Amino acid sequence: MQLPDAFVWSKIGPEGGLDLHAILKWKELQRQLGMGLFYWGIGQTVKADKIAKVVNRDATATVLFSKQPSDFDARPSEVCFWTHFIDETGVARPLPKSACVTSSALTKSGQRKTKHYAFVCFRDQPLRLESGIPFDVGAYRNLGGKEIGDSQVSAVIERKQQPRHVRSYNNGFLATLRYPYVVTLVKPKKLTQAQLERQRQLMASDKISRRIFEDFLGQI
Repeated sequence: MQLPDAFVWSKIGPEGGLDLHAILKWKELQRQLGMGLFYWGIGQTVKADKIAKVVNRDATATVLFSKQPSDFDARPSEVCFWTHFIDETGVARPLPKSACVTSSALTKSGQRKTKHYAFVCFRDQPLRLESGIPFDVGAYRNLGGKEIGDSQVSAVIERKQQPRHVRSYNNGFLATLRYPYVVTLVKPKKLTQAQLERQRQLMASDKISRRIFEDFLGQI
């Protein structure tokens, strides 16, 4: 599959106490409820004005999510559910009912998080990891020319040369970003142990209906 010359890239892995398989299942349910729209949480923001520079003719931007394991978020001591986002006027608005973004409630230094970020995504096909999207970091640079750093989780990037096979990511999936592309999340709500256990039970089930999922979202 041919990638565009410029797009948004984000590494994904365990988050909020869920492994990547469970997260994809979780997001797929939200995608179905949102008629293709879903919110994907990210720890580091990407400026919307940079994303605007790589939008397609239909005012969307391509985003590639690449599998990248991370141990830190796999088993957080506390998990929170983000309830609001900041709109263009600076006002906190409730997230859509179909959106559910969770994360560790604490930073790496142990401080309580007051904000998080999320991409506003759309995909008309089910979410699943695909192996036919090879991506070589060595062929790309951050928009503007700087080399992509090892610690970067999300970035707007552009092709600069032919693949060099410096660091390759072979598993991931593509989606599009819809305006406003990325939002700041606020007003976190700590999930109780009972809610976390219920979430794990739902993710372990092979037969979870939209109604059951909607009921769970309504309870948190």
